[in-house]
Amino acid sequence: MDLLSSSSLSSVGALKVVIVVVVVSVVSLVLSILLNFVNKRSYSKPESWPLQNTIEVFVNQHRLLDCLQENLSTALKDRGISTVDLNLWGLPRLVFTNSVQNVEHVLKTNFNNYGKGPLLYRRFLGLFGDGIFNSDGDIWYHHRKVSSNIFSMTKFKTTILDTFNQKLDLFIINLNSMQGTAGTLSSSSSSLSSS
Repeated sequence: MDLLSSSSLSSVGALKVVIVVVVVSVVSLVLSILLNFVNKRSYSKPESWPLQNTIEVFVNQHRLLDCLQENLSTALKDRGISTVDLNLWGLPRLVFTNSVQNVEHVLKTNFNNYGKGPLLYRRFLGLFGDGIFNSDGDIWYHHRKVSSNIFSMTKFKTTILDTFNQKLDLFIINLNSMQGTAGTLSSSSSSLSSS
């Protein structure tokens, strides 16, 4: 009987721990949502009620880019600013700009201040390796100098576009063979390579 009562006590203790964790999580979630709603930056996309932007993006996820473009261009015009940030719950703050100076600042003038960091590096290591799209600092600078020579317009029109089309054809063939539908997309791959 002692064994039965001690196991029921331990399950009651585990249940209490779960309840405390759930309550603390819900309270911290509500507080973060309310603080985010109250503490807006001057260039944040305004919300009439908490989580409005998050719910709006979620509802329009089937046309996400159009929804973002419509809402942000409206915010940019109405407020007369060139940069807007959008805070969606569960995602990092997204910043949108239509200012050439801001883009030049981030990508050229002050690039070292906007690194990808170790989290993104680890996340995309399998896809991009240590290439230009996944590196920072000196490694990125080296990749940029080496690759800048091949990105002239004439080389892009010939070498890069031809190589891209060839690799795209191989990708579509491999994708079709994996899905067992080799005949459905092969005609689209040949039309892509001819354009």
